[in-house]
Amino acid sequence: MKPSKLAIHLNKCHPDLQIKDTDFFKRKFESLKRCKLDKTGIIYQTQQNIVEASYKVSYIIVQNKKAHTLAEEVILPCTKEIVRLLFGEEAAKKVDNISLLNTTVKRRLTDISSNIKENVINEIKESPYFSIQLDESTDTRVKEIASNVVGVHCFIHRQALATKTLPGSLKTVFNQLVKLVNYIKSSALNTRLFTKFCSDLNAEHNKLLFYTSVRWLTAGNFLERFFMLRNEVKEFLCQMKSGLVEYFEFDNFEITTAYLVDIVGHFN
Repeated sequence: MKPSKLAIHLNKCHPDLQIKDTDFFKRKFESLKRCKLDKTGIIYQTQQNIVEASYKVSYIIVQNKKAHTLAEEVILPCTKEIVRLLFGEEAAKKVDNISLLNTTVKRRLTDISSNIKENVINEIKESPYFSIQLDESTDTRVKEIASNVVGVHCFIHRQALATKTLPGSLKTVFNQLVKLVNYIKSSALNTRLFTKFCSDLNAEHNKLLFYTSVRWLTAGNFLERFFMLRNEVKEFLCQMKSGLVEYFEFDNFEITTAYLVDIVGHFN
């Protein structure tokens, strides 16, 4: 800072110190310096808390997958207003000490990322054995560097392939279950009514789950949830006077559903 600006600051903010000699300011400087280096001192602890607060805010932002600019544009102004209303103007001024500039938050996130990477690498180095999941192209590049690596081909897709060729009776019931769930889930009105219906009956769950053929792993959750709410679904369809309720009257419908829950859960 320029000497002229320092003089203006001294005269304006500290008029009582104008008559002090140079030795006074030197002693003051050394005193503040010792306080800053003393890890048990108030100044050091305050500075540590300020830096920690900046890191915690940055960590919360990245956890929620938000833009790093959120800290400076939203979080800091909101925090200042809350503190001002609850604790007064002096406390609100202390919030300004927390550095939440876009560049600072970006740097904090880089530090957090580097720390996580370093911890993972250290754990891998300390472990006698470990495994990683890679695609085929990455797998070949790893073998060029670590020739002793052992590759294990994924077998999950073979089990998923087996479930694609369900016997006729199982496939029929499975398709019927998909229709029953889609009747409720594909309509916003039916979804709300079914949720309220289950809540009124104090059911363990109040929502069904969609099945998507893209990911077979969803079938297990889809079937399990339906089986847990099968009585509620049947009663709801009766009240809605839906023709789909006749599925429940078919021979071995519930037994086949229970079997599907078990077998698909095993595959998952």
